[in-house]
Amino acid sequence: MMNPTGKKIRNDKRGAGYYGAPRSKIVNGKTVKYKHDGTDYEADPGQIVKAPFTGVVERKARPYAGYSGLVLAGIQARAKMFYVKPDPELIGKPVKIGQRVGLAQDISQKYPGVTPHVHLRLTSINPELLIHDTPIYY
Repeated sequence: MMNPTGKKIRNDKRGAGYYGAPRSKIVNGKTVKYKHDGTDYEADPGQIVKAPFTGVVERKARPYAGYSGLVLAGIQARAKMFYVKPDPELIGKPVKIGQRVGLAQDISQKYPGVTPHVHLRLTSINPELLIHDTPIYY
């Protein structure tokens, strides 16, 4: 896999973009805590966003009103990428790792203080990619 923007993980006054970063939101007047379910890679608005792995651009995704994204399905993994305006001619088509899949959107206008970024969330992965003959202890 590769970083879709080539930039660092977002870390700004509104929070960190690493996987599992603490989050909170108000639901029915109560604060609900949860963990970030992806990784946010900084991006310049209009910047080319690349496929993090080889696969098929299955469809567009709609993370929030006014923003878009895509679903990428490969042999070993499946991912959603948000805050990306996908190249329409690629929907339903195969792409190779590193190939352009769209352009980064500017979310800082709707969310002041949040660095523009591409949110990458793996929705499935083949466990064989993570299993080693020799155990790795963390």
